[in-house]
Amino acid sequence: MEIGQLEAFLTAVRLHSFSRAASELGVTQPTLSTRILLLENDLGEPLFDRVGRGVRLTD
Repeated sequence: MEIGQLEAFLTAVRLHSFSRAASELGVTQPTLSTRILLLENDLGEPLFDRVGRGVRLTD
């Protein structure tokens, strides 16, 4: 787990969007998605439900 992964997670939670989170953090959307995927793999659980163009936390 790295700080960039946590930063990506927290920003995506706040903005409900990977695209907007990526823009705010100054990275590409694929980079942000990769950070989230690596965090999910580290934790062994999905963290987000992908809903259309947005995201929400899993239960």
